[in-house]
Amino acid sequence: MSAQRAQNDSRGGGLGRVMAGFIDPALTWKDLVWARKHTHLPLVLKGVMSADDAILAMKAGVDGILLGNHGGRNLDTSPPALITLLELHKRCPEIFDKMEIYVDGGIRRGTDILKAVCLGATAVGMGRSVLFSANYGQEGVEHLFDIMKDELEGAMRLAGITSLDEAHPGLVNTADIDHLVPDSASHPYARSVARGRGRTSPPSKLWNGGASKARL
Repeated sequence: MSAQRAQNDSRGGGLGRVMAGFIDPALTWKDLVWARKHTHLPLVLKGVMSADDAILAMKAGVDGILLGNHGGRNLDTSPPALITLLELHKRCPEIFDKMEIYVDGGIRRGTDILKAVCLGATAVGMGRSVLFSANYGQEGVEHLFDIMKDELEGAMRLAGITSLDEAHPGLVNTADIDHLVPDSASHPYARSVARGRGRTSPPSKLWNGGASKARL
């Protein structure tokens, strides 16, 4: 994408709106099944933000998923990846044994990496920090990763582990955010809204063949 300033129109020229223009609304989960059928290469689905989509991705046979809300710039108030990661533990814990789980969004320190790995992440992704460090060329990027490596190793020592293989959920206190993690696909108001609109099927059924559904 160009580094030049986006041209605004009456609806604004934010990056989220620009990127949304590349999303094909005709795509469905059947396209993912088709992609799996036609390649033996590892297939990873990016941008998963709910356990429902993670389960559908698992059924489609992907090798991994990347949990992330694109920095919150595409859909304002969408949940952070950490909440989705905890939702997987609640609603489909078996998924951790069947595919790799990557996490991005909000990873700024070595302790962030350790927390994600403790909670089941295979690896994490970083965006803004790397872009900022790239302003200083190769030396800046290398310096960033030296800092992250040092912070991660320090956090591991203080947590009493010497290998990421020893990381486990017991090292992370999630009590402050556990109440934000969805227990199921249902919603306390979904049934009354569906009746008011004349629907006969539960909302989850209506979405199964369509595009990804993100919570706000």
